[in-house]
Amino acid sequence: SSAVIDATMFDPVVVRGAVEFAYFGACRVPLTELAHLWSLADFWCFGDLAKAVERAWTALPFHSSLQMISGIDADALIPEQFLRTVIDPAAIALLNGGLSCLRQTHDCLADATAEALARLQGWLLREASLGDAVEKSLVTALRHLPAPEDIKRLSARHMTAWLPATRVR
Repeated sequence: SSAVIDATMFDPVVVRGAVEFAYFGACRVPLTELAHLWSLADFWCFGDLAKAVERAWTALPFHSSLQMISGIDADALIPEQFLRTVIDPAAIALLNGGLSCLRQTHDCLADATAEALARLQGWLLREASLGDAVEKSLVTALRHLPAPEDIKRLSARHMTAWLPATRVR
Protein backbone atom coordinates (compact mmCIF):
# COMPACT_ATOMS: atom_id res chain seq x y z
CA SER A 1 0.00 0.00 0.00
CA SER A 2 1.10 3.59 -0.49
CA ALA A 3 0.50 6.75 1.46
CA VAL A 4 -0.60 9.98 -0.18
CA ILE A 5 0.24 13.34 1.31
CA ASP A 6 -2.04 16.10 0.10
CA ALA A 7 -0.41 19.51 0.34
CA THR A 8 -2.62 21.23 -2.22
CA MET A 9 -3.88 23.65 0.43
CA PHE A 10 -0.42 25.26 0.49
CA ASP A 11 1.28 27.39 -2.13
CA PRO A 12 3.83 25.45 -4.24
CA VAL A 13 6.61 27.79 -3.02
CA VAL A 14 5.85 26.76 0.57
CA VAL A 15 5.70 23.05 -0.26
CA ARG A 16 8.99 23.29 -2.17
CA GLY A 17 10.55 25.02 0.86
CA ALA A 18 9.40 22.23 3.17
CA VAL A 19 10.72 19.53 0.84
CA GLU A 20 14.06 21.35 0.53
CA PHE A 21 14.27 21.57 4.30
CA ALA A 22 13.48 17.86 4.65
CA TYR A 23 16.25 16.90 2.22
CA PHE A 24 18.90 19.55 2.83
CA GLY A 25 18.16 20.95 6.30
CA ALA A 26 17.73 24.46 4.89
CA CYS A 27 15.43 26.29 2.49
CA ARG A 28 14.63 29.69 1.08
CA VAL A 29 11.15 31.15 0.87
CA PRO A 30 9.97 34.75 0.43
CA LEU A 31 9.42 36.62 3.71
CA THR A 32 5.72 36.84 2.94
CA GLU A 33 5.52 33.02 2.88
CA LEU A 34 7.35 32.36 6.15
CA ALA A 35 4.16 32.17 8.21
CA HIS A 36 2.63 29.78 5.70
CA LEU A 37 5.74 27.59 5.89
CA TRP A 38 5.30 27.49 9.67
CA SER A 39 1.62 26.58 9.20
CA LEU A 40 2.58 23.70 6.92
CA ALA A 41 5.16 22.51 9.46
CA ASP A 42 2.59 22.74 12.24
CA PHE A 43 -0.10 20.99 10.18
CA TRP A 44 2.20 18.09 9.24
CA CYS A 45 3.89 17.93 12.69
CA PHE A 46 7.27 18.80 11.16
CA GLY A 47 8.81 20.06 14.42
CA ASP A 48 12.32 20.76 13.15
CA LEU A 49 11.00 22.95 10.35
CA ALA A 50 8.63 24.81 12.71
CA LYS A 51 11.51 25.53 15.10
CA ALA A 52 13.75 26.68 12.25
CA VAL A 53 11.05 29.04 10.99
CA GLU A 54 10.55 30.44 14.50
CA ARG A 55 14.31 31.03 14.87
CA ALA A 56 14.44 32.77 11.49
CA TRP A 57 11.39 34.88 12.27
CA THR A 58 12.59 36.10 15.67
CA ALA A 59 16.06 36.95 14.33
CA LEU A 60 14.77 39.33 11.68
CA PRO A 61 14.58 43.11 12.15
CA PHE A 62 11.28 44.88 12.70
CA HIS A 63 10.77 46.06 9.12
CA SER A 64 11.14 42.47 7.90
CA SER A 65 8.40 41.46 10.34
CA LEU A 66 6.17 44.09 8.75
CA GLN A 67 6.86 42.60 5.33
CA MET A 68 5.95 39.14 6.60
CA ILE A 69 2.79 40.31 8.34
CA SER A 70 1.75 42.13 5.16
CA GLY A 71 1.70 38.79 3.37
CA ILE A 72 -0.79 37.17 5.76
CA ASP A 73 -4.52 37.86 5.74
CA ALA A 74 -5.70 38.89 9.21
CA ASP A 75 -8.41 36.24 9.06
CA ALA A 76 -5.92 33.47 8.22
CA LEU A 77 -5.79 30.51 10.56
CA ILE A 78 -2.39 31.20 12.08
CA PRO A 79 -1.82 29.61 15.51
CA GLU A 80 -1.80 32.07 18.40
CA GLN A 81 1.59 30.85 19.61
CA PHE A 82 3.14 31.81 16.28
CA LEU A 83 1.37 35.16 16.16
CA ARG A 84 2.76 36.08 19.57
CA THR A 85 6.31 35.51 18.30
CA VAL A 86 5.65 38.09 15.59
CA ILE A 87 3.16 40.63 16.92
CA ASP A 88 4.60 41.17 20.40
CA PRO A 89 8.18 41.94 19.25
CA ALA A 90 6.84 44.20 16.48
CA ALA A 91 4.81 46.17 19.03
CA ILE A 92 7.80 46.46 21.36
CA ALA A 93 10.04 47.59 18.49
CA LEU A 94 7.55 50.31 17.57
CA LEU A 95 7.26 51.52 21.16
CA ASN A 96 11.00 51.55 21.80
CA GLY A 97 12.37 52.33 18.35
CA GLY A 98 11.63 56.04 18.18
CA LEU A 99 12.08 57.97 14.98
CA SER A 100 14.58 55.50 13.55
CA CYS A 101 11.96 52.74 13.71
CA LEU A 102 9.39 55.00 12.06
CA ARG A 103 11.90 55.84 9.32
CA GLN A 104 12.40 52.12 8.71
CA THR A 105 8.63 51.64 8.70
CA HIS A 106 8.29 54.43 6.14
CA ASP A 107 10.94 52.89 3.90
CA CYS A 108 9.41 49.42 4.21
CA LEU A 109 5.86 50.59 3.48
CA ALA A 110 6.97 52.77 0.54
CA ASP A 111 7.31 49.61 -1.55
CA ALA A 112 4.16 47.92 -0.24
CA THR A 113 1.25 47.22 -2.56
CA ALA A 114 -2.25 48.43 -1.75
CA GLU A 115 -3.15 44.82 -0.89
CA ALA A 116 -0.23 44.54 1.55
CA LEU A 117 -1.24 47.82 3.23
CA ALA A 118 -4.81 46.54 3.52
CA ARG A 119 -3.57 43.31 5.15
CA LEU A 120 -1.48 45.34 7.61
CA GLN A 121 -4.55 47.42 8.41
CA GLY A 122 -6.44 44.20 9.10
CA TRP A 123 -3.73 43.18 11.58
CA LEU A 124 -3.90 46.55 13.34
CA LEU A 125 -7.63 46.02 13.77
CA ARG A 126 -7.25 42.40 14.91
CA GLU A 127 -4.28 42.82 17.25
CA ALA A 128 -4.93 45.67 19.67
CA SER A 129 -1.37 45.58 21.05
CA LEU A 130 0.07 46.22 17.60
CA GLY A 131 -2.48 48.91 16.77
CA ASP A 132 -1.84 50.66 20.10
CA ALA A 133 1.91 50.51 19.54
CA VAL A 134 1.62 52.05 16.07
CA GLU A 135 -0.59 54.83 17.37
CA LYS A 136 1.64 55.59 20.37
CA SER A 137 4.81 55.58 18.29
CA LEU A 138 3.31 58.04 15.79
CA VAL A 139 2.05 60.34 18.54
CA THR A 140 5.42 60.19 20.33
CA ALA A 141 7.26 60.97 17.11
CA LEU A 142 5.07 63.99 16.44
CA ARG A 143 5.46 65.28 20.00
CA HIS A 144 9.25 65.30 19.71
CA LEU A 145 9.13 67.86 16.93
CA PRO A 146 10.74 65.81 14.22
CA ALA A 147 12.71 67.35 11.38
CA PRO A 148 10.70 68.49 8.33
CA GLU A 149 11.73 65.38 6.35
CA ASP A 150 10.38 63.19 9.17
CA ILE A 151 7.06 65.03 9.12
CA LYS A 152 6.88 64.33 5.37
CA ARG A 153 7.61 60.66 6.07
CA LEU A 154 4.91 60.44 8.75
CA SER A 155 2.30 62.00 6.51
CA ALA A 156 3.14 60.01 3.37
CA ARG A 157 0.25 58.14 1.75
CA HIS A 158 1.64 54.71 2.57
CA MET A 159 2.19 55.68 6.22
CA THR A 160 -1.46 56.61 6.63
CA ALA A 161 -2.97 54.00 4.26
CA TRP A 162 -2.32 51.12 6.65
CA LEU A 163 -3.90 52.89 9.63
CA PRO A 164 -7.52 51.97 10.34
CA ALA A 165 -9.92 54.93 10.34
CA THR A 166 -10.54 54.32 14.05
CA ARG A 167 -6.86 55.10 14.70
CA VAL A 168 -6.57 58.24 12.57
CA ARG A 169 -7.87 61.40 14.18
